[in-house]
Amino acid sequence: MTIQLRSHISSTENSALRTEQYFPIISHNIKTSADVGATFHIEPNHNPRAREPALAWFALTRQGGQLIPLEQCDCQLVVYSKSSSDQGNSPILEPQLKAISAEKYLGIPGADLVFPKAGVYELVLSGTPKSGASFKPFEIKYDVTVTPGKKLRLCQVLPLNLNLTSTQNPFQNPSRILHHQSLNYYSGGCP
Repeated sequence: MTIQLRSHISSTENSALRTEQYFPIISHNIKTSADVGATFHIEPNHNPRAREPALAWFALTRQGGQLIPLEQCDCQLVVYSKSSSDQGNSPILEPQLKAISAEKYLGIPGADLVFPKAGVYELVLSGTPKSGASFKPFEIKYDVTVTPGKKLRLCQVLPLNLNLTSTQNPFQNPSRILHHQSLNYYSGGCP
């Protein structure tokens, strides 16, 4: 069987065709520790944005290529800021890992992340084998560059009564507003 690919890329501005539409670029970082290899990927497209959801996943394999699903690994993920103003010993995120399926991998460790601001972060994945699993304890570190996200605007629908007197300004104590269930937050514009 012969497969013929044709490509026509116009130089005009009207052309919406881009190479990525036909040949998706897959970007993964691969590292090893002890007898465990980890393929790391973060959505969207290894380009997380501040204050926007990102999904990080780790395809763990033993030497020889056998997959290590999350159910066989007591894994932890911690995230540190590498920005000079934020450097410290405390992680800024300790997301809960969950079993996900990504690409050809089933049941691998993944985590939902929301980075607080643009900058460089270090993700540290560590793990030990659960009962019945056979691999050495590992720790693998990845640097992630987070770009600025969309600026958020607060669109609010204030209830008639926030238990405020007419002279109180609700914005003087934002915590009274931020946790109020009748307020809605929108990214990218107000309705």
